[in-house]
Amino acid sequence: MPVTKRLLIAFADTAAGLQGIAIAGAGTLLATPDGVRALPGPGPAARAAGGFELGVHGELELAFEPAGGARGHVGAAAIDGDAVVLEIDDDDGHALTRAVAIFLGPVTLALSARRSPGARGHGEDLLSAVLVEGDPPAALEIADPRLSTTYDGDGRVIHCGLELWEGEESEFPRRAAGEASAHGELTHPGGATTRVAFLDCHGDGGRRGPGVYAITTPVS
Repeated sequence: MPVTKRLLIAFADTAAGLQGIAIAGAGTLLATPDGVRALPGPGPAARAAGGFELGVHGELELAFEPAGGARGHVGAAAIDGDAVVLEIDDDDGHALTRAVAIFLGPVTLALSARRSPGARGHGEDLLSAVLVEGDPPAALEIADPRLSTTYDGDGRVIHCGLELWEGEESEFPRRAAGEASAHGELTHPGGATTRVAFLDCHGDGGRRGPGVYAITTPVS
C-alpha cells in the first residue's frame, strides 16, 4: 500500500489565549476563551522562503517559521507564538494516526503515532517524537517515546501523558501531561475525520502551557 504524508501544524500564543491546529486538505481549528471555531479550507501551504503559511480570508494570516515560530494575526489580534510541524505516514489515508504537541515555554514536545490497517491495537502503533529546546531551537529525536491516553464515554480524549526517553542510557525520561479543556472536529475530503482535544499541560520543572491532541480516523 502506498505511504503518503499527513501534514499538521499545531500552534499556540499563550498571551493571546489562542491554540490551534491546521491540517493540510482539511482546514483549521482554533480554540480561544470564546470557544472552538472550525475554519474550512486547504490548510497550510509551503512557503518559497521556507516554513509554511496559512491564510483564511477575513479570519487569519499566519506564517510558521522553520525554527518553530507562529506569527501573523487572527482577526484583529496579533499573534507571536510557538508552532510545531508534524508529518505522519498514513498508508495512503488508511491508517489511524495521532499527533500530540505540547508547548511548555522554552520546551516543545511533539509526538506522532500511526496504526497501520490490520493492526490489532495501540500496542502495535509506530511512535516517533522530538523535543525542541535551546537558543536557537534544536530538535532532538527521542529514542523511546511513550503515550498514554484516557477517553470519556464518547471516545473523546480527556487526559494524556507523555514519557520521553531520550536515549538508551537515559536515567530518567522527560515527562509531560495534559487535560482537555475543549474539543473540535474536522472532516477530510473522502470522509476521514480528525477529532481534536485542546489541552492544558504541565511538565518537568513545573512548566505549564497549552497543547493539542489530534486523532485522525480513516473511512472504514
